[in-house]
Amino acid sequence: RVEVAGAAGAADIRTVLVATKAPATVDALESIAPRLAPEAVVVLLSNGALALSEHVRASSVLTGAHIVLGSTTHGAWERGDFDVVHAGYGRTWLGRAPGSTLGDARYGEVLSELGVAGLGAEDAGQHILRHLWLKLAANAVINPLTALWECTNGEVLQRDEGCSTLVSICEEISGLSRAWAEAQYCVASSSVFSPSSSSPALAEQAVLPSSQELQEFVRSVATETANNTSSMLQDMSARRPTEIDFLNGWIASRGGDLNVLVAANTELAARVREKQRSVQEDRAS
Repeated sequence: RVEVAGAAGAADIRTVLVATKAPATVDALESIAPRLAPEAVVVLLSNGALALSEHVRASSVLTGAHIVLGSTTHGAWERGDFDVVHAGYGRTWLGRAPGSTLGDARYGEVLSELGVAGLGAEDAGQHILRHLWLKLAANAVINPLTALWECTNGEVLQRDEGCSTLVSICEEISGLSRAWAEAQYCVASSSVFSPSSSSPALAEQAVLPSSQELQEFVRSVATETANNTSSMLQDMSARRPTEIDFLNGWIASRGGDLNVLVAANTELAARVREKQRSVQEDRAS
């Protein structure tokens, strides 16, 4: 749960910056729902932001909130309760979620607020989806494999299975991203894509990464963070819930909904869940 300073019962929170682990996000937001101002803005910076946005929309107590999607390269770690160390400066990209009715003026305020906070928020517009699909690909390859193999990120590129899995995962994500975008904009009342585009399908082709681009991005992340321990491996080692249901698990679920082949993601999600169950059982015994 989240502790919020301020007058008890006052609905005075206008902007919420979410950087929690994905499984805890909706519960955290619902715990402060009575404090959210009408049409509050929720900025999702967590892993699995695409999946999370669906969960937030599905919450019966968060229906009035506007969702802004984000991706950041800032680094931080928690030293203690309400004590976070800003360990590395980077960039932050934001964009309104598909179908958002958030007005330009209020959205501009959110950008300014984060800019003042030193997070360097940039309006990515329609390209926020590109950032998020790239991030999802890196998380969907590196996190589960390192958790299964109990290794640092760089080893993903050193094993034949890692290299072949990387290709398969990225090919599936590329196909899903296009089917997902088409489904989103077929039902959206408004579009974050350029109004000059003749159709959502044409617009998505202009901004969504190809399989090759996804693969190159994942390789670059694995190389740059070669000696790092992934968050999923840390969670698994600490016997905490992993984010698999918001990464490969979400890809598998949405692929089934949209008739997109996602066998590699489905298998990887199942393997992580099985190891997670085994770890939990060992703890209980």
